[in-house]
Amino acid sequence: MSDEKDGHDAHEASYANERSPVNELAVNYIPAHTNAEHPPDGGYGWICLAACFNINCFTWGVVASYGVFLGYYLENDIYPSATDIDFAFIGGLNFSMAMLVSPIVTVITRRYGIHVPMLIGITFQTAGFIAASFATLIWHLYLTQGILVGFGVGFTYIPSIAILSQWFSQRRSLANGISAAGSGIGGLMFSLAVRAATSNISLAWALRITGLVSGFMNIMATIAIRSRNHIVQPSQHPFDRALLRRYDVILVLAWAFISLDDSQAATVTALLNLGTALGRPLIGVVSDHFGRIETTGIITLLCAISVFAIWIPATSYSVTIVFAVINGAILGVFWATIGPICTEIVGLKELPSMPSLSWLVTVLPTTFSEVIALKLRRPNTQHEFLCTQIFAGMAYLVASLFSWETSDCKAINLAKSEDATQIKDFLGLVMRSLLASMEFQAQARLFFWASYSKNLEASISRSTKGLMIATVVPGGLEAFQKLGETEKRHWRGMAINTIRDECASSGQVAIVAGHFMFWSEEKEDVLPVYTQHDLDTFTHIIYLDIPAQLVAQRRQEDVERSRPCISDTHLLKWQQAEKTQLRDLCRHHSILFSLVSAHQLLLHKVSTLLQDFRHHTEGHNLSEAERRLDEILAASQGQPETVLVMDADRTLAAEDTGALFWKRASQSVGDENCPLKTLFSSPLGHSHTAFRQATLLYEERADDEEFDGLCGQVASDVAMHPEFLYLLREVAKHDHVIAVVITCGLSRVWDKVLEREGLSQRVKVIGGGRIADSFVVTDAVKAALVARLRHEHQLYVWAFGDSPLDLGMLSKADQAIVVVGEEHTRSKTMDAALLSAVDNGGLRARQALLPSNAPPRLDVNKLPLVQITEREFIDSVLHQIRHAGIKVYHATDRNAAKLLMTPMRNDKFAGPALKEAHHDAGRYLAVEFLSDVIGVEKYQIPHVQGHPTSGYQLFHESQTLIVALMRGGEPMASGVNKVFPLAALVHANNPNDMTRHLQDRSTVVLVDSVVNTGKTVVHFVQYIRSVHPTIHIVVVTGVAQAQSISILNETLPSETRLSLVALRLSENKFTGSGTTDTGNRLFNTTHLP
Repeated sequence: MSDEKDGHDAHEASYANERSPVNELAVNYIPAHTNAEHPPDGGYGWICLAACFNINCFTWGVVASYGVFLGYYLENDIYPSATDIDFAFIGGLNFSMAMLVSPIVTVITRRYGIHVPMLIGITFQTAGFIAASFATLIWHLYLTQGILVGFGVGFTYIPSIAILSQWFSQRRSLANGISAAGSGIGGLMFSLAVRAATSNISLAWALRITGLVSGFMNIMATIAIRSRNHIVQPSQHPFDRALLRRYDVILVLAWAFISLDDSQAATVTALLNLGTALGRPLIGVVSDHFGRIETTGIITLLCAISVFAIWIPATSYSVTIVFAVINGAILGVFWATIGPICTEIVGLKELPSMPSLSWLVTVLPTTFSEVIALKLRRPNTQHEFLCTQIFAGMAYLVASLFSWETSDCKAINLAKSEDATQIKDFLGLVMRSLLASMEFQAQARLFFWASYSKNLEASISRSTKGLMIATVVPGGLEAFQKLGETEKRHWRGMAINTIRDECASSGQVAIVAGHFMFWSEEKEDVLPVYTQHDLDTFTHIIYLDIPAQLVAQRRQEDVERSRPCISDTHLLKWQQAEKTQLRDLCRHHSILFSLVSAHQLLLHKVSTLLQDFRHHTEGHNLSEAERRLDEILAASQGQPETVLVMDADRTLAAEDTGALFWKRASQSVGDENCPLKTLFSSPLGHSHTAFRQATLLYEERADDEEFDGLCGQVASDVAMHPEFLYLLREVAKHDHVIAVVITCGLSRVWDKVLEREGLSQRVKVIGGGRIADSFVVTDAVKAALVARLRHEHQLYVWAFGDSPLDLGMLSKADQAIVVVGEEHTRSKTMDAALLSAVDNGGLRARQALLPSNAPPRLDVNKLPLVQITEREFIDSVLHQIRHAGIKVYHATDRNAAKLLMTPMRNDKFAGPALKEAHHDAGRYLAVEFLSDVIGVEKYQIPHVQGHPTSGYQLFHESQTLIVALMRGGEPMASGVNKVFPLAALVHANNPNDMTRHLQDRSTVVLVDSVVNTGKTVVHFVQYIRSVHPTIHIVVVTGVAQAQSISILNETLPSETRLSLVALRLSENKFTGSGTTDTGNRLFNTTHLP
């Protein structure tokens, strides 16, 4: 046993020596945009590459053949009034119009995906060529072959520009180079084909064939192409002005503005197009290996050199041919690298905005470059095109300077921020060291221990426990090897404590590599090498799951060291034991555990996880969820007034999509256990850490493509309640009401369910499931988002939920509906939690039974029943509250009012008699008006015949506050309270008197005997709004002077939930005092002034 331990300790020593160079590398910064999921560098990306090649071929390739049409137009006097400049402008419009529509295309892409704008573009381009075939005047050609074809190219090409950057990373420039080569191949084909068609058939048929062929081929490409927007989640801003404040972005735009000038004038021959086709993939390969920005600067400079060194001195046709091939191969640097450069400068998430800016700055040069070239021509001189050539060469030269400055700017930025490349280099070294040690030493099952101090956000340090043990133990590892297990355990704990303390003092985040246990095949007992200090310190563990067969194979192939033979079976058993024990320990110590398999692009996966671990806190999580909510509101149509917030699983449908996911996933691995059930029944419960762990389980189980497929299968198993489908379809018809699904489960599943039901455009989902989502939804997040809707956005919120996790958001909402399913599917813990929330937490809710024959929860008196498909309920949801300002209801001309107002106006009535008259008026106004203004709800009452029946009470009567404005409002308020006995009644001389009574109220009824100027009402309303922005306020009075209503509307112009109920309106502006003051008459104090 001692020899075996010495062997383990010797491994720790060798591992420490092996890793020591890595530990000298410090990593302090990870750019935010690297949080996006790493592109797969292949797979379906190759199909997308072929589609993009095809699009370039039949958009820019077609445009590149315009030179043939230009030659035909100049040689044949088809349009007598046209000049050379006209035809040059038409060629420029092909390019500039394509660039000009980029913001519009980006907006359409954001709303409808990439295929809709591409199909629009195909229609424009095809129609443009066909319409041009019927042109008889030069302005016809401007509109068709110039503007319409240009629009078509832009709508077809621009949505595809970001696709390859989403699918490729290491080969990004190569992919874009191959794609860009399509324009050269297309230019070559169409240059020859158009010349043959115009010579042998006619110009008209040449245009028609070009339109039809390009249209058909672009449709094929559109069908094949696929974006990864659901993973990358780009911002899709059509014109992000924030980018214009970045110096590196300005440099790229300047390069784009200048470097594109002469490529238009150059693509006039088939040989130049051939050079383009050959050169662009090569540019991609070179830029991937030597840097995209650096390669761009060099090749742009070579373009300038080729102009001055070859083109200008060229005096023979053969030299011109050489120039065409050479320059054709390199002039396409803009198209081959603009996509990767934009990605490198601003990242995948901001990618749609950056090309939009690039396209816009090219509008002027693409429109006028050919015209400038013609104007610079000096006919009838020895060097007719010398000025044109110098112009082209200088444009390339200046563009190359901007490119180089961009490179320098990027280098400075990286030096300042200690770029993410450092962490990737570090991780590469770490991974190689880990894998080497893991695969050649079977006992050393290694894993990452990512240790965080809760206050630490600054930088990252690395260490191994072996190296740290050598540092803290007197005598180093040699002395450590001679100790007993108890002493070793002590020093292992000291090692991790030292790492923890160093991080606390330096403000760094530590990444520590170490062992979990050793297990010899000859012995049954395992040797754990973790300590309680480890479990108290670590917050994240990443376990590198290398196949046992691969470990055994590499052990056998190790020629530098003799290793005992360990079977694949034992290695696998060892791995399973470690994974099982680690999962259980992590659940019991609030440590996030992530298992990364070798097939998951190990380095990229670990890098993504570490970057997420470093930045993610509960505060960050909430801010990301709030950002998503704000984006949904900003993108909504119209001005929303009401929001329906709905839980998803077992609310919108009876199914639990998490359980369905793992059931589907288990079919492929043969594991019937649901890890979510184990997770949420552990000490983690339903905490933020638990939901983060659930996300890591989904990441562990499936890559992005497989995850999306599984979500699609789960969505097909989900059947939404027909009642909710009906309600949501009614809501979708109105712009002032929006619906948002906030789920603790899988947002991707519900996106697909809503898409299937045709609701995805109007009902948005907030949820998680993947690291790329950047947040998880917990009960606290749900409650916070509802509170944000009410207080920050001042919207009226209806909340629907079914479980204890929904009680927070139900309590925060203006209207709460508890969804009650069948007994065998609904939450078993909800009744107790719901009862506590109603009795102790102030929750006032109703319940909807789905299906309608499901037994209700609690007592229907505590939780009244509601049918969400009833017209009355739907009308209350759809009620538009932001029109017509303050709503006024009065009974001035009614006979009942005339009878009631008589004793109130009679000078002989005072004291108790007058109080009774005001009391009666309050009762009348409550029954006649308040029951409609506020609404009523059913509740169960005993019938006189001995069976239960339905009665009615004021809607949320127990959540209603009646405020008697002292002292004149007290008698009338008592009459209102007589009709609504469950409502609370308070007396208030000033708004502060009702502060503590406003909590958990849905309606406030302000009662005064007379409203003269309305100043008192304004004072109370403004105070209530400062405490409760969305609560319904109703003012009840005996007499309201007409002028007071105007004052209320002028003083409270944005008030949308204020109503006034009066027994009568008066045009009399008289304000009583002394013997005529209503308050004095009510209380027999007319002697007072």
